[in-house]
Amino acid sequence: GRLRITAKTLARHTAEPVALLEELDACAEEAGIEWATFLYLLYDPHTGRARIANAGHPPPLVRHRDGTVHAVGDVLGVPLGVGGVPYRSVEIEIPEGATVALYTDGLVEARGQDIDTG
Repeated sequence: GRLRITAKTLARHTAEPVALLEELDACAEEAGIEWATFLYLLYDPHTGRARIANAGHPPPLVRHRDGTVHAVGDVLGVPLGVGGVPYRSVEIEIPEGATVALYTDGLVEARGQDIDTG
């Protein structure tokens, strides 16, 4: 709830993914939230490029026209509320006709098991 509202407000005022995550991390810390995942993807339809910053969220998947799928794994970061670890962003090209999938860990982890074993 609270972080989602804060994220929407921050997104209106900054186009820099890392700055947004840093602000959200500070808000999480102030609110006593020790663990929350968040992924921010900023897509420019004119250039076909996206900037991504990730705070412990599963990586985005890109499905290309030919059916191949790859995870954007080079943007992994620590969850919000952990603090002390700098965030970074990557810029990727999203080819015409490609689909980007964003999903939660609840979609891919087995009930009662860690995400790495599910």
